[in-house]
Amino acid sequence: MKFFATTFLLITTLAICGAEDKDGWEIFREHFKLGNPELKTPPKILASKSDGDIFTVTIANASDETIAYEGYFSNEPQYFTSELVDGAWTPRPNLWCGTGMWGLLLEPGDRVTFSFQRHLKKRQIFVIFRDGSGGSSLAKVWDPTIAQKSSVTTKSAPNKSEQPSPTTR
Repeated sequence: MKFFATTFLLITTLAICGAEDKDGWEIFREHFKLGNPELKTPPKILASKSDGDIFTVTIANASDETIAYEGYFSNEPQYFTSELVDGAWTPRPNLWCGTGMWGLLLEPGDRVTFSFQRHLKKRQIFVIFRDGSGGSSLAKVWDPTIAQKSSVTTKSAPNKSEQPSPTTR
């Protein structure tokens, strides 16, 4: 009996939570006030490389301000993904526990190389960057469908126009 009651409550909760027409990250962006305002100068992608079970993306802070991101290590940021489903990019949740995660700084002109598992190569990958003046962006650091360019795309507002982002070379 408890199983059926628990199942009913879970299904009801999921149905209520999914009732809004949000793109999957809109509530997340609103809650953390991402993109309000956007970073003045988003980080730049310098290179990407595949190496066996991982691929890497090297990013530089092209602004004159220190920016921050969260991660378990400097090369392992907290990231968020979208997956191509039926011709549309669908946000996929990542369950970050936060244990062991810390704020990491990227000084002006500094570079960092992020490492990702090979199975993520078919997904768009986003990282949150913040600056000291309250600016933040959900920045696209990897996109398997677009040729690599020199800057990342920010995605803090729904339906924001797409800018170039990286693929393998």
